[in-house]
Amino acid sequence: MPRRILVFRTRDDSAATKFVTESAELGAAVDRRAVDPPDDVPNTSCVQDYSAPSDAQFRCFVAYRRYAALLLGRRLWETQQMAAAQYALFANSR
Repeated sequence: MPRRILVFRTRDDSAATKFVTESAELGAAVDRRAVDPPDDVPNTSCVQDYSAPSDAQFRCFVAYRRYAALLLGRRLWETQQMAAAQYALFANSR
């Protein structure tokens, strides 16, 4: 299964945080539900989207400074793992 990760550079830190918060709320409330983000990863939000294709049913959004990422996956634990890894990449790339 191909992994889907989209990375964005925003204008500032608050825009990256806003991206995470608002993106997790997109879509019809009946089609999505909040799920647990990865443990000990700040500025992260995850949802399950019932209307999405099965390989993108779980979505995690993560922000670090002015960077944000959207991670799509088939299973919650895999998507959480990718989000944690992406956060580590952001944090250790300086």
